[in-house]
Amino acid sequence: MHLVIDIGNTAAKLGTFEGDKLLEVAYTNNDTLEALPEVANRYPIKAAIYSTTVDLSDEAMEKIAQLPFPCYKMTSTTPIPITCAYEQPETLGTDRIAAVVGAASINRECLCW
Repeated sequence: MHLVIDIGNTAAKLGTFEGDKLLEVAYTNNDTLEALPEVANRYPIKAAIYSTTVDLSDEAMEKIAQLPFPCYKMTSTTPIPITCAYEQPETLGTDRIAAVVGAASINRECLCW
């Protein structure tokens, strides 16, 4: 099982996956990530990844650091299963990179963008 954390401007979404099946989506405050510990303890999660469009508060960073499994930050250098032909991937938002990876996983014929 895996946890995907999408931290946006106004809220954070926590998606729990088993393989490619979405089991649950929880919404929480993007400053406090108050629902994160409860969601993390509800499932046998092996790893998580998070993407953020905002600077994280100390409280949010602490909640991520306290997770009992590895949690990786999505960046422009995170390995992805597609080829990125964009000249400056570091200028792309990680939310957009994640969206393209998600679309490619649905349409397995998509090899580059």
